[in-house]
Amino acid sequence: MKRFSLVVLLGLAIALVMPGSAANIVYSNGPINGTINAWGFSDIYGLANSFVSTGPVTVTGFDAGIWVFSGDTPTTVTWEILTGGPDWMGGTVLASGNGTWSNVFWGQNSFYYADIYTSTISRLNVSIGAGTYWLELLNGHTAVYGWAYWDENDGPSQFYGLNEVPDGSNAFTIYGTPEPGTILMFGSGIIGLAGVLRRKINL
Repeated sequence: MKRFSLVVLLGLAIALVMPGSAANIVYSNGPINGTINAWGFSDIYGLANSFVSTGPVTVTGFDAGIWVFSGDTPTTVTWEILTGGPDWMGGTVLASGNGTWSNVFWGQNSFYYADIYTSTISRLNVSIGAGTYWLELLNGHTAVYGWAYWDENDGPSQFYGLNEVPDGSNAFTIYGTPEPGTILMFGSGIIGLAGVLRRKINL
């Protein structure tokens, strides 16, 4: 029984040290609301929300609640990850790119004649440390009408729209994996703990 317990502990250590196929949630601003409002983002109007990382991570992707006119779907977006605020407020761009959304239908807002999607951008590789950052979206395009809107859910993030005063923030989640150095440190600690427990068991 004692040997079995040690094997289980070591197996758990390996599972924790080796990153899984699914990325971890780095930050969530809460789920899609779908009823409050939504903010449009295009080549003219950018939108930015703050998010916090508690340690060194590699951002691998993000999702957002995106509204489009009924019968339409989100297609592409320009994204930026910044420090110090949105770019139009002097923020520093750490990484940027043009992405194609992967969409899962969330529901409808019949008052605004809108279809709402959980839209995901993946395959990013952006290293960040502990601190406050900004996710900015612009150049939102759709399959039919061309306008995409970011769901307002009034989560804890700070929100700015270009030429707009601060308002209710938007629904989004940042995904990532721990930096390799963090994984090695954590794994060493777990394996060290296993060694201590093994010595105690043998006493």
